[in-house]
Parts: sequence; structure tokens; C-alpha cells
Amino acid sequence: MRRSVLALVVPVVLLHPVPSRAQDVAPSVQEAAQTPEGLIRALYGMVSFGPGPEPDWNMFRPAFLPDALLVTAPGRTQPMRSMDVDGFIEDWKTFFRQAGLETKGFSETIAALDVTEFGGMAHAFVIFEPLVGGTDRSRIVRGLDSIELAWDGKRWWIASI
Repeated sequence: MRRSVLALVVPVVLLHPVPSRAQDVAPSVQEAAQTPEGLIRALYGMVSFGPGPEPDWNMFRPAFLPDALLVTAPGRTQPMRSMDVDGFIEDWKTFFRQAGLETKGFSETIAALDVTEFGGMAHAFVIFEPLVGGTDRSRIVRGLDSIELAWDGKRWWIASI
């Protein structure tokens, strides 16, 4: 009986939605990077913010390996692009300006997170819900990120998204 209860509880915990709190300060990357889950949750917190200034990119960069690869696949009709962390930040800044996020705010809420660890590597599937401030929540679409992480003996690093 105890096993069946655990089997039901674990998936519910993994799929429990995480509320977006743009006003909260992301935990230090070093602290969050002690677990893959912690680093991933901190990452989504770093790109969530209320109206005003854009994210603090100096907190964002230390989540990634120096040669991390970020791939965007915006849709079937738009080309896939790969970039380094600084390229991603520049792409994000363009989105920030074009979408008028300085007056609206933006959040990405984790709807589901599934992490598999093997040795010093971890893979995570993240289902997320992006939301521009003032948008009708009934119109939210979901996205999927596939994240690879590496352990260096002291902390986890994002190797690719």
C-alpha cells in the first residue's frame, strides 16, 4: 500500500504548477545550482519580471557553461536558430523592445518539470507558460524546453537549451 501511495504522490509533485513571482529576486545562482531542479527554477525566475527594467543578465549568465548552446525553434514556419548565451540575450532584448515589455512585464511559469540524472549529467523537459503582462490568461500557449545540465563536482551548469 505504501508503494502505491508514493507512486501517486511523486508524479503530482513533479507536475504541480509553480506560481510566477516576477517581484521575487531569483536565488543566487550558486545556491540554486546545487540541484538541476533548483537551477532550472531559478532560470525561469530570472526571465520573469514586472513592468520596468529588463532582466538582470549578469545573474543569468552564470547559470550557463561558457560555451553553452541555446537553440530557438519559434515555430514550424520560422527557422531554427542556435546561439551562445550573449546571442540569446541580444535576441531577448530585441523581443523586449518590440513587445513593449518595459510597460507590460513578462513571466514564464513552469507548468511541469521532469529531470533525469545520470552521473554528472542531467536532462530536463520543462513545459512552460509564457505570459506578457495584461494578456488574457485563457489565451496562454505552452512551450517545451529540453535542457541539458552538467555537474562539475561543485554545482550544476546549463550546457544547452
